[in-house]
Amino acid sequence: MAIPFSETTRSLNADKNTFISLWLVFSALILFLWGAWFFAGSIYHYVGSQRVTITKEPHPTWRLDDNKGLVKPYHRYLVETQFDKEDLSLIHPGQRISIHTDNSSATSQSPYSSLIEKVDQKSGLVQTILEIPADKPPQLTGLSTRAEVTVSQQTPAAFMFHIVSRENKNP
Repeated sequence: MAIPFSETTRSLNADKNTFISLWLVFSALILFLWGAWFFAGSIYHYVGSQRVTITKEPHPTWRLDDNKGLVKPYHRYLVETQFDKEDLSLIHPGQRISIHTDNSSATSQSPYSSLIEKVDQKSGLVQTILEIPADKPPQLTGLSTRAEVTVSQQTPAAFMFHIVSRENKNP
């Protein structure tokens, strides 16, 4: 009995599916990267301030420079931020606060970061001390500023499952 050509070994060797193999490897790589992001990535939840007041303290403080072992002066700024009453329950001393300035002449647009010192639940004020090296003094007072605090962090998978479970409870 004769074997049709399409089922022979010679026919299978003649079918070079290089394009399909490369597409399959590329698709598997994309799927792996998406899965890594979905289960290991981070989504941050920020709360923003309503008002920011920055006051420069009159005398600099002196700190030991970690890189060179020299003592350097630092300008200290008292930063008071006003947050909504609902957001204050999520903010605690020791959390990181980012202060963004809208200074177009600034050389660096990166936000300043500090730890929260005090949270006043009654007035809605959050206080922190910002220390900046004296050799790079920014003009912080009198600028349009905003502050953000990261209050939670979760993976995209946890976020999706949280949303789905919430919608299943409230149809």
